[in-house]
Amino acid sequence: MILNALEVDPQRREKGPWRWYEQEMLDCCRPLSAVEKVGVTLSEFACLARCNGLHAEVVSPLQTIDHQRALRKFREDLKRANTTTGTLMALSYSRAALGQTGDGHFSPIAGYAEKDDMVLILDVARFKYPSYWVSVPDAWNSLLPLDKATGQPRGYSLLSLLPPSDPTSLAAPLSLTTLSLNKSSWATLNASFSKLLLSFAPSKPASEVLASIFAHLATLPTPALTARASSTASLPPLIARLQPTRLSALGVDSDSLAPLLIIALFSSTSNLLPLVPTEMREGISEMVREALDVGGEEVVKEVDVLKRQLAALGECCRAEEEGAQCGCSSPGAGDKTCAM
Repeated sequence: MILNALEVDPQRREKGPWRWYEQEMLDCCRPLSAVEKVGVTLSEFACLARCNGLHAEVVSPLQTIDHQRALRKFREDLKRANTTTGTLMALSYSRAALGQTGDGHFSPIAGYAEKDDMVLILDVARFKYPSYWVSVPDAWNSLLPLDKATGQPRGYSLLSLLPPSDPTSLAAPLSLTTLSLNKSSWATLNASFSKLLLSFAPSKPASEVLASIFAHLATLPTPALTARASSTASLPPLIARLQPTRLSALGVDSDSLAPLLIIALFSSTSNLLPLVPTEMREGISEMVREALDVGGEEVVKEVDVLKRQLAALGECCRAEEEGAQCGCSSPGAGDKTCAM
């Protein structure tokens, strides 16, 4: 609902010529089958937002902070979401705390009546509850019950579009590929890559290191990177641009999309590159730069989309390892804010 309200292009068609988001498209952080059974946490919600081109500022209420100070920040953020074009708020709250049936739920905020201190919740389960007004203190208190999956309070997220100048903005040509990884499978794959990289002797040639990464990707039960259904005609020419490069030659027996993923994995902002021994790091970076130069603007844009998805998955995993909600901002406790 929020992605459609902000007019984010899903980069694929829903039905016929229409390009609107539907829930089946939100599969970058956890398998949809798992989401249908147990839902998502606030950190995973932020991960989904980040994967789909939004800036997500997440606030999780800590029960030890001053209640009145927390309420003041909540009201400030409600006013911000209600008066700032292109910014919306979503609540992760307990239905039971509002006297409703059920437990954890997500819904966007549709309005804020500052004079009456009331907030309008646009319930996404309209078959169960229509939109309804609740007092701001009641809305805040509905965020406090602990999420059974995380052991943390719930919270809310302020969502806005990334500016077109941001390299990870979706205000760009449609991507041709997409990661088939989710939060869990990425954590496993990232750990195996890290272990592999740390096992190499410093004298190992960079080409052998990358060849090992290609070989590891080839052993996965399902490809980590897949082509979008709409890219049948456009993708082969893009892949062909990379064929003359040394990087592509190392993965000659791998999936044809593997070089794109390797470039994203070993970009200058990657968390894997620092694990590579210094002696071979420049050799890997040189091959990545060569592939980007030869591939041209279209390859650069494609890799930027993959880097955004990898960053979102990595941020979500790191936040949960630290026992926090993803991008957690704690009102009244320093107000840390994480830009997703």
